[in-house]
Amino acid sequence: MTNPLASSVATSGEQLSPSDSIYGSRIAKLRASLTASNCDSAVVSHLPNIRYLTGFTGSAGFFFLGPETEHLVVDFRYVEQAAQQCRCKITKREGPLEKQLAAFLLGGRRCAVEANHMTLTAMDKFRSGGSDGTPIEWIPRSGLVESIRIVKDESEIDRLRAAAALLEDLMGRTLEFIRPGITELDAALHFELLARRATGRPLPFEPIVASGSRGALPHGIASKKVIEKGELVVVDIGLDLDGYVADMTRTVAVQSADDRQREIHEAVHLANRTAAKGIRPGISGQEAHMIALGVLDSRELGKYFGHGLGHGIGVEIHEDPRLAPLSEEKLLPGMVFTIEPGVYIPGWGGVRIEDAGVLRDDGVDIFNRMERSLVVV
Repeated sequence: MTNPLASSVATSGEQLSPSDSIYGSRIAKLRASLTASNCDSAVVSHLPNIRYLTGFTGSAGFFFLGPETEHLVVDFRYVEQAAQQCRCKITKREGPLEKQLAAFLLGGRRCAVEANHMTLTAMDKFRSGGSDGTPIEWIPRSGLVESIRIVKDESEIDRLRAAAALLEDLMGRTLEFIRPGITELDAALHFELLARRATGRPLPFEPIVASGSRGALPHGIASKKVIEKGELVVVDIGLDLDGYVADMTRTVAVQSADDRQREIHEAVHLANRTAAKGIRPGISGQEAHMIALGVLDSRELGKYFGHGLGHGIGVEIHEDPRLAPLSEEKLLPGMVFTIEPGVYIPGWGGVRIEDAGVLRDDGVDIFNRMERSLVVV
């Protein structure tokens, strides 16, 4: 008999890495974006964006892009690592960055900075720089690199699909572990050990394991609560496979399920699959959200669905686009995002079913294959 918790997608152990040409293409896109906004240079400080542009995975560094120069600036701890991972110019940090800005941004006069990530303290220090005597005009740009990341290329889609396949396999093994008498934390740690062994990477977020009435907490981080027979358990987990993340949720019943649990689970299941079938290029994130909300409203459950339908995933666990009530952004082919309707009833519990997929010209190609109907473990 086929195990309903087992993934039907083969797990990939291959370590996929972008080629040097892909990093060069990404930097070229950033340069084109700068030109379009009348900037000639940029400072990138957000580490996921630095990794996206260069391949560097360290915990500290800056990427300086001048009119004709590129500098990845790191301290002593990361000089060797950066040399192994990157093909751009590696510069060892020597003293305050603001004293070397003119060299890093050679010829740059209108420099874009990441408005979402640059601190006011760092910005004040940079404003005092420019050692050649020519002032640099600093231009805050929201989504400086994220606007390039939002549409994935095929190599990124392959890596996200591989991450989803691995996560699905580990989800099945985690759900098989759940039984009366263990704690939510036991289940979370079981998954975390599996994921760390499989990827060698930290988790992108704390595992959510919320049983019984705690299922009404959309972000119910695993606690010491004991899981009991007859409860629903919401399991929302993610992993990072070689720099690209996966995110997935299933809700299961422990040994038995009553009619109310089955009714609400089926409503969320219907919202999930209706949204997956209904999302098309050109609709807004708001319109995508309303597809699922309409299903839940028809079952008088819409008031218990308080978060957005989904979010982008890529090098970070939450990226654009946003599928949410206030999102007017149009969805485009190549965007990768989650579809995760949920119902959360205080004092009763909750249900969420989350998949991820890529938007194609003809609709959403869902990565996940694991059973979405209510499974009793």
